[in-house]
Amino acid sequence: MYRRQSILLLITLGAMVTLIILVYLFLNRDGVVNKNLFKVEDLSAIDQVVLKSKSDTVAIAREGSRWKVNGKSADAEMVQVLMATLLQAEPRRPLSNRLQDSTARAMKEDGVLVTLTSGKEVIHAFYAGGNRQKSQAYFMKQGEATPYAMVIPGYRVYVSGIFEVDEAGWIDRRIFNFNWRNFTSLKASFADPADGFEVTFDGKFFSVAGVKTDTARLNTFLDDVSLLEADRFVVNKSLRDSLAAIQPEVTLKAAALAGTEYTLSLYGITGMGTVYGLTGEEPVAVFNPRKMSLITKRKPWFVLK
Repeated sequence: MYRRQSILLLITLGAMVTLIILVYLFLNRDGVVNKNLFKVEDLSAIDQVVLKSKSDTVAIAREGSRWKVNGKSADAEMVQVLMATLLQAEPRRPLSNRLQDSTARAMKEDGVLVTLTSGKEVIHAFYAGGNRQKSQAYFMKQGEATPYAMVIPGYRVYVSGIFEVDEAGWIDRRIFNFNWRNFTSLKASFADPADGFEVTFDGKFFSVAGVKTDTARLNTFLDDVSLLEADRFVVNKSLRDSLAAIQPEVTLKAAALAGTEYTLSLYGITGMGTVYGLTGEEPVAVFNPRKMSLITKRKPWFVLK
């Protein structure tokens, strides 16, 4: 009798241990997922990342030591975030069978196809997306049908967010992307011609043509111009066309030693709202009005007292 009870106890104990193991494996599937499933062995070999969505295609390509986005200068910090995401993102678990089919369809229709290439060879391709609340990111390899919940260990971030940024969000926000010591001239034009001026370089010093120049003020101004960044860019053809049809309040034109010319036309400076800027690129630059006082100095301000 006691032997029979012992056997029953052993069987019960064995069943409980098995159940506990199964529950543990179900709740902790991280351990059985390949953490490197979406990682590239050598990120330095990647020379182009293409982000293709239903509404946009963003090609981020390395050209020499710099990155371009659809042919325009890319924001270096954004590229760093992209590479850090590709390096650190890892799958936490595959989605449950109940959610896999619907999520896979949604990712193919509304997600972003991320393609990494080296030369002309595709190294890796996967879809990036997430839930409606943007609180959980999913990746799914192209050609497969299993989405994975993605995380960056140690951070609570929506991993797919960087892949969903449109072209305007990737553009380098610096307007005059050069060192002012390497340019040949800068011309500022205002509605009142008397406020306009031209900065020239005689081989040793910068000065404002036609006036005895306060060099300290001029050097501060040139620093502010060379470091000017837009708060953001927007792709809005109707806005750009409407601005281009009217006279800008201020126009800054700079010429660099390499022969490159930069132009910034500003609108809305006299108001209290947003300031818009047109450059040689298609997107419209948006500025906080507080920045404008630094770069819209008029000719009398540079006169040495």
